[in-house]
Amino acid sequence: MEPRILSRGTGQLTAVGGARRSAMIIDVSRSGVQIELDEPIEVATSIELQLQELKVLGAVGNCRLHVNGRYRVGIRTGEVIDPVRN
Repeated sequence: MEPRILSRGTGQLTAVGGARRSAMIIDVSRSGVQIELDEPIEVATSIELQLQELKVLGAVGNCRLHVNGRYRVGIRTGEVIDPVRN
């Protein structure tokens, strides 16, 4: 198990073939990001997560009902694009 770093902030999640949604960032690790959404998203869905200047490409690893009708979603990171460094 990798260490997770608690995080605060929001991003914009776009599922391949889907609409853009607001996502609250919960924590990050070397291989993933945990976010919170208002609606569930199917496991294995390819996603793009825009975080200020960074863009994270990956896939949904898990999605579960959390509290207040919100969903915790684990994203497996495939690639991180940082236009400042590229």
